[in-house]
Amino acid sequence: MRIIHLKHVGSTNDEVIRLAQSGEALPFWVVADEQTNGRGRRGRQWQGLEGNLFASGIYEFNQDPAIIATLSFVVSYSLFETLSEFIDKNRIALKWPNDILVDCKKISGILLESQIKGGIVQLVIGVGLNVMHAPIINEYGTIAMKDCLENPIPGLDKMKILHNFMQKFAINLSYWEQFGSGHVIEKWKKFAFKINKNIEIVQGNATINGKLIDISPCGEIILRNDNGEVIKINAGEMLL
Repeated sequence: MRIIHLKHVGSTNDEVIRLAQSGEALPFWVVADEQTNGRGRRGRQWQGLEGNLFASGIYEFNQDPAIIATLSFVVSYSLFETLSEFIDKNRIALKWPNDILVDCKKISGILLESQIKGGIVQLVIGVGLNVMHAPIINEYGTIAMKDCLENPIPGLDKMKILHNFMQKFAINLSYWEQFGSGHVIEKWKKFAFKINKNIEIVQGNATINGKLIDISPCGEIILRNDNGEVIKINAGEMLL
């Protein structure tokens, strides 16, 4: 898998799209040392602190877009496997639908963006990982890899971390293609944040409360509300 390493970009997601439109053969990844206009879900800015990992890959799929959306679980579980080589896995939690936490603080976020060209879905996978620095965010706590290690590793190599993740993603992607999303989600939900606990989901101006009882094979949150009703939710934001 090709990796294009750049010193400076506005957004790695935007850069892979630009390169694909200019004729770069898919799939490939872009990684940048500095990102000045990164973004997360719901249009939030992703702070591009030097020393952290900012990378985006672009792939083509012919499955239904709803099925392709479950790749967020493949990406986050692959990142979990990578992080667990450095950090005790029992400290790591996978927050639906696409954040990774350590000690209940955000260490990584994922942004999937797609476009359809000639009936084929081009999927951009954006990954941000706090390797050396934890940005200050008012809404929630953050943490960096270097602060999680019992035996600090001088100069954590973000490129080695990226290669490690890409190898794991390739394996989990092949499982997803062969066995469907349920195969990876079964493994993902063993480390799901607040499983069997009360949660809040924000959908626009509405808030849904209930106990998180499961994640469906297609990635929906299944919760039981205060009235005992079981509800499936396929979009929204889980509050920390």
